[in-house]
Amino acid sequence: MANAIQDNVNKEIATIPLFYGEKEKDTITLTTYIERIDQGVTALEWTDAQAYIYFSNTLKGTAADWLVGHLIDNDNIAKHWSIMKPALRLAFNDITDHTIFAKDMGKLKIGQFDGNLLKYYAAIAKSMSLHMEQFAAVPLTLPAAHGLNAEQVVLCQNEVAKATKHIHDVFRKEFFISGLTKAQVDKISNKPELTTAGQMLTFLKRTDEISKRQVEDPAPAPAPTPAPAAAAKIYPVPEDEEEMAAFAAFTAQRQAFRGQQNGRGNGNGRGRGHFHKAGNGGNGGNGGQKQDAAGKPNCIFCKATGHRQEKCYKRIAENAPCIDQNGRNFFPKSAQKQNSVQPDDVEGGIASVSPHSSVFH
Repeated sequence: MANAIQDNVNKEIATIPLFYGEKEKDTITLTTYIERIDQGVTALEWTDAQAYIYFSNTLKGTAADWLVGHLIDNDNIAKHWSIMKPALRLAFNDITDHTIFAKDMGKLKIGQFDGNLLKYYAAIAKSMSLHMEQFAAVPLTLPAAHGLNAEQVVLCQNEVAKATKHIHDVFRKEFFISGLTKAQVDKISNKPELTTAGQMLTFLKRTDEISKRQVEDPAPAPAPTPAPAAAAKIYPVPEDEEEMAAFAAFTAQRQAFRGQQNGRGNGNGRGRGHFHKAGNGGNGGNGGQKQDAAGKPNCIFCKATGHRQEKCYKRIAENAPCIDQNGRNFFPKSAQKQNSVQPDDVEGGIASVSPHSSVFH
């Protein structure tokens, strides 16, 4: 297992990036390129001649042309890495061009990856890993008389490394945002808590998943608002003892009247609004009320069909008297022949009861 791991490390070290000597094509700086070859010399124990072979095979473009010319001008030079390294540094100054880095990173757009956030993020990270070698942390160099102990020097070095990492994180975040769609940028524009590209990736993936679930399983329609309950009927309340007595008598008469629905009158259809004893014939004596075609009495009071004026809720609510066929007022008679209400005793919508009143004839 350990051998397999070491083999992979060796392959990684041996894979030296190409060097063109052209700012438009190089993805690493000259310093980084030289360090990669030096790692092979140290870790893989390359000889000076072997290192030169790796070096010469990775030069392309302008750098390859330079090597050809350099060997012609110095035909007696040994083909060793240690000899070529200072000449290489002299030929290609180690100047980092930030515009190349920004141009390459700015080309990455999420549309190139069919809107797949994970693939887009991976492409950003991969490109950053190549270009960030140009901005690797420079080893901390302190003056000879710095006065710091070993622990303090390490602390300073860690702070420099931390600052460099922060710069890399900022670059990654900004280039990640620059390649998103406008709708995605709008979603994260008011989220200051998202400080890294990784946090933005997680947030956008979660919101996309929520949106998809809402489309596939829309929320149920709200239940209809129930209709308001009908208002209860309000009957007037008497204000003094005399009126209360009249109202009580009227209520008793109304309840008794409900039992007097069998045959009435003498069958001659000429009722005068009186309540006769039960008889055998006809539908007379109905308080002078007419009937409709279906045989249902019409209410004289409210003009409705289907009930008599004696049972008219509107009349009862208003404490109004009935009207016979001669136009005289009367109140329905109590079955117990208690005090009845005289037509002339109606005043202000409330029936007054006289202790000497007699039963209607």
